[in-house]
Amino acid sequence: MKTTYNWIREYVELEATPEEVADRLTMLGLEVESLERVQAQFQGVVVAQILSVEPVPGSDHLWLAVVDAGSRYGKMTVVCGARNVRAKLWAALALPGAILADGQRVEPRSFGSVTSQGMLCSEAELGLTSRAEGILLLDNGGSLWTGQDLRDVVGEDWVFEVNVTPNRPDCLGTIGIARELSVAWGKELRLPRPRLSEEPERVEEWVRVDVQAPEACPRYTARFLWDVQVAPSPLWLARRLELVGMRSINNVVDVTNYVMLEFGQPLHAFDYDRLDEGTIVVKFAREGEEFITLDGKLRTLFSDTLLICDRSKPVAIAGVMGGENSEVSERTRRVLLESAYFSPDSIRRTKRKLTISTDSSYRFERGVDPEGVVAASNRACELILRTAGGKLARGIVDVYPDPIRPRTVFFRPSRANQVLGTAIPPREMEGILRRLGLEVQEQETGYAVTVPTFRPDLTREIDLIEEVARHYGYERIHPDPVAPIDESRTGEGRDQLLEKARSLLVGLGFFETVNLSLISRAQAEAFSDGPETLVKVLNPLGEELAWLRPSLLPGLLASTVRNLNRRQPRVFLFEWGKVFARSADGAYCEKMHLAGTICGIFAYKTWRTQERAADFYDLKGVVEEVLRDLTGRKDIRLEASDRPWLEEGGFALCVDETKVGYAGQLARDVLKSYDCEQAVYGFEVDWERVKAVAITERIYVPIPKFPPVQQDLALLADETLPAGAVEAVIWKHGGPYLQSVRLFDLYRGPQIPAGKKSLAFALTFQAEERTLTEQEVRDRIVEILRALAQELGVTLRPR
Repeated sequence: MKTTYNWIREYVELEATPEEVADRLTMLGLEVESLERVQAQFQGVVVAQILSVEPVPGSDHLWLAVVDAGSRYGKMTVVCGARNVRAKLWAALALPGAILADGQRVEPRSFGSVTSQGMLCSEAELGLTSRAEGILLLDNGGSLWTGQDLRDVVGEDWVFEVNVTPNRPDCLGTIGIARELSVAWGKELRLPRPRLSEEPERVEEWVRVDVQAPEACPRYTARFLWDVQVAPSPLWLARRLELVGMRSINNVVDVTNYVMLEFGQPLHAFDYDRLDEGTIVVKFAREGEEFITLDGKLRTLFSDTLLICDRSKPVAIAGVMGGENSEVSERTRRVLLESAYFSPDSIRRTKRKLTISTDSSYRFERGVDPEGVVAASNRACELILRTAGGKLARGIVDVYPDPIRPRTVFFRPSRANQVLGTAIPPREMEGILRRLGLEVQEQETGYAVTVPTFRPDLTREIDLIEEVARHYGYERIHPDPVAPIDESRTGEGRDQLLEKARSLLVGLGFFETVNLSLISRAQAEAFSDGPETLVKVLNPLGEELAWLRPSLLPGLLASTVRNLNRRQPRVFLFEWGKVFARSADGAYCEKMHLAGTICGIFAYKTWRTQERAADFYDLKGVVEEVLRDLTGRKDIRLEASDRPWLEEGGFALCVDETKVGYAGQLARDVLKSYDCEQAVYGFEVDWERVKAVAITERIYVPIPKFPPVQQDLALLADETLPAGAVEAVIWKHGGPYLQSVRLFDLYRGPQIPAGKKSLAFALTFQAEERTLTEQEVRDRIVEILRALAQELGVTLRPR
């Protein structure tokens, strides 16, 4: 969105410099991407009045004009070939020695027996617009005098290029930008107040409108003008349009573009005499129907393309582009002016299918103000009458069967201060909202705020809080380390257990990722329970994205490889999301899973330690840490797993009797299919199962006052028996005072029988209310050894 400093100043009084305006807009969330100063690039050009014009002897296209350049420069003779040179008109005269915008120097020049002392200049030669035909004619309403420096007449301006976010269609017009500044600096917003001189004839005598697709065109208005004179636009209009990057066409079309850039409301002017029966019909196209747009291209339309038609033919693609068969030209004398509100979804769909993007569609697809349609139409009629003359029929055809009502949002100043960490007085917040054009009604605990239709982005209380923050000033909101936080709130549907898991994983050095749910068949099969469980998409974008993921690990593994290829030495990733499967009866199933992978450096080299790569035990520690914290269980049981995507040694994760997931080193053949040469370790848990065994509340336990009792056990177990199974039995029979079980040694050697291994565990017993006796601990050790021997065949290792 481009606009200019002087244009903004027409609606709000500015004391700030252009640079200060740019800074303020950026702080308001309307980032100014560029600020360009525009000033005259010519010298030695003055205002002059043409006194007389006669043909140059012997020429059929040159004219000899006598011009008055004022008392300082006197009268001069100038040879000119422009068709619009006429006596009594005011023009721009380049004096001898003047320098034009392109650097050309003007010098006296002979044309046969006649000498041209200067040059009557076009707008293009002065660098004012791109219009090169004809000389620049000045509109002297009494403010010009002969000999006046044209640079003083033209003045200077500054062009802002503003990056307007998609949720702020109200700022796609200069008035919207001015409104923001008026609120920021407490200035009055001066909106245009058109004064229309209407004829006795009513518009309904000339125009009929039939809206057959009200869902795509909720509002359509039309006005009628006649006896207009289509001609080049005056300098002020053409120059302003070209400063913001829009080409001047003619006065009528330029007015519609000007009002669009002013109000943010696109309009369209039709040549009334090219419309069948003066009728407008708004309807959808026939599938395959063809239409030639203003750019001369033949468009093949779709059944959901909204058209503006007359009684017999389409004349425009609604909200996107007009047609060649109804465009305004120099021959146009009667104009039908359209101002409408089209559904953003309809325009967005048409734009995408026809691959047409225009200034009009850009605004309609974001949402214009349905209540601003008439105001923009009135403003355009005022400017057409001023620049093209003509007469205006009384009234306006306004088809608006189901008016769009403003919404009401409840706003609490106390909540705003809590969210922002501020102490803004409620009356100050009320003033901000009122200046933004919102209607505010005070209630017992806050305000009922009616949001005008030009702000479709304000739908929730948090949106109003953001408005307060923007105009109070982000720079005035300082971090408050003791700002109150309401921890009793559960958030807007957030999974508090998930937030805890995320916090734990991030604290352990992981980064969260979000990967596509669509993968290839090979990737899906590698992490599935069989081909029959896979889910294929009906209309895939391609074979590589044809299957819904049965696991989060394919995406995590792909992200890991992508990071490794970019020479990241440590890649710890996790993801929470949906996985998909098909059951034996053909039903589709969606589940939420949490998964993670680790690869690369676990510990970097220091002056005391060597660099170490992540391994199986690091993954095991991460998984146990997270599950213990989420479930409150100390005995996370690990069981052997035969998952095909895990190397031998992978394990199932069990909490009590619930199997919640799997973990281990990813299989080498799986890694090979991803071109991954490094070892990758991963885990994946069924989130609903984790939630079923998670603790719902945490109880404070004070630090014990009485000393613990340590007891080591060296055990002899079968080589194939997992240490986790031994640990599970110890926990099961350890009694209420067993606080921790830690495996600290694994030994195989000459003293150990074949097929056996030695496992050494450190056990800690402790009571909160007293000191345990040696006999109590000894009795519990005896019970543990009995259970180990009976259940697992594990015995105490001989000394």
